[in-house]
Amino acid sequence: MQLPKNVGNGLNCTSCHLNAGTTAYASPWMGLAGAFPEYRSRSGKVISLQERINDCFQRSMNGKPLAFDSAEMNAIMPI
Repeated sequence: MQLPKNVGNGLNCTSCHLNAGTTAYASPWMGLAGAFPEYRSRSGKVISLQERINDCFQRSMNGKPLAFDSAEMNAIMPI
């Protein structure tokens, strides 16, 4: 999935999440849904997975967040 309106640089999810998020110690996606909500020391609060995804868009990809109820966010979220 490419979201040029939300990504401000040349990165995409697999720039960090290697082999479609299946590689251990390379920001894996496997089991990620079970880890959230979680405390995030950067923000000093408990965050949802949607907030963590948007953190990637804003910080790592220098872009804009997705609406939590958008089709794009739903496509990214694990079932």
